[in-house]
Amino acid sequence: MKNRTPQQYVKIIRYCNRHGWKLSSLRVANLWDADLRVADLRVANLRGADLREADLRDVNLRYANLRDVNLRDANLRYADLRDADLRYANLRDVNLRDADLREADLREANLRGANLRDADLNNVVMCWTSHDLIAERLRQAAGNDPLKRMTAGYIAMSTDWCWAALIDNAPRITLLDGTTLLDWTLNTMATWVRDGDDAPQILKERAA
Repeated sequence: MKNRTPQQYVKIIRYCNRHGWKLSSLRVANLWDADLRVADLRVANLRGADLREADLRDVNLRYANLRDVNLRDANLRYADLRDADLRYANLRDVNLRDADLREADLREANLRGANLRDADLNNVVMCWTSHDLIAERLRQAAGNDPLKRMTAGYIAMSTDWCWAALIDNAPRITLLDGTTLLDWTLNTMATWVRDGDDAPQILKERAA
């Protein structure tokens, strides 16, 4: 289905959805600015597709192959991305608010500027270079504790610092339970480590 316009692709997808047919491959499809709200794209192969600025609200992309896909500025609010393969995807400035990303693979994805607020990030395979992803997971873990929430803000704002700088400059604050804020932060992140996710060594050691 190469060389089709975004509108033609949308018509094909909607037709298949109406008839309950699964689309096996939309690899490198041109879906720029496409309106795919509520579309069923479970298990679809969208590797390398162009989905910039696409409207993907409430779309079902569970188990989809989204490796190398370009989703810059796309709207994925409320999307179901459970178990999706998003390795190397361009998710810059994408709206993932309230999306379900449980078990999604985000290794090497570009999440700069992504809106992840209140997305379900349980058991995602982390992109450890993404300040936005780390900060949102820490914000969720912090709950209503103002000191712990401060760490999320510190991570989010320090995009020019590497791991060593973040740790060296982290506020040395003792929490009410006697542990330090830095220890809480590192111990929390250590629970996110998964095999093969290139987590920083300091987190691998705490997760062991």
